Amino acid sequence: MSVLANVFERKGLATTLVALVHRHAEGQKPPRAVWVPYWYGRTFGAPNNAALQMRVLRAALNLLEKPSGPVLESFEEEPPATADPDSWSPSWDIDPVDETISNAELAERLKRDLATLAPLLEDATRAHGWTLFGLAGRSFQELGEIFASYLLHGPTDNIPKRERAFAIKHGSQDLTDAFSQTAAHRDGDAPFAIRRWYWTQSSFGLVMRRIGEALHNDPDAKTRIAADGLFVPREWKF
Repeated sequence: MSVLANVFERKGLATTLVALVHRHAEGQKPPRAVWVPYWYGRTFGAPNNAALQMRVLRAALNLLEKPSGPVLESFEEEPPATADPDSWSPSWDIDPVDETISNAELAERLKRDLATLAPLLEDATRAHGWTLFGLAGRSFQELGEIFASYLLHGPTDNIPKRERAFAIKHGSQDLTDAFSQTAAHRDGDAPFAIRRWYWTQSSFGLVMRRIGEALHNDPDAKTRIAADGLFVPREWKF
């Protein structure tokens, strides 16, 4: 969308947009954009909240009063939660991890937690009629093996070089989406609290944060780019 906005502006059409990925908007420099810190599929905020969605829309349209910049502003209003965002934690059989845990212990914990998450996501998917999981085209078990291997050994032949960036980048998004959908279904929709717990207390988030650091030294250029892109949100990086 950012690229199209630049094309339309050059043709004389004023544009504004709502951006979900701050880094992309910074890099692609659309003429006018408002960034929102919401999940994929929630560009305008929480579902069934017309008032919030209208405020996001107005924030974007108000940028049309500004000359082409690029202009990038932030809309950081948290959507209302159906669960207490300060005390939220998953009610299912998954415990927080301590950041001092060793990589070997963390790899085993990741596999165990994925085995717990898989059937719970199936329940949430049946209830909702949809799921975002599946972007990487791999099962929970396969993703567990990929991430545990990379955590313990770095880049190896178990992920061919040509597939590594895709598997790691989209596999990480799959786990984030699976946890978020399951958590909201079982324990109430508190998007910011769920995201905070995922990245700071779950085995999934800690594995991704540690791998995110290791990716900067990966011999594959595309994989290194993944480390700077969507892999770990900027607020949760080490």
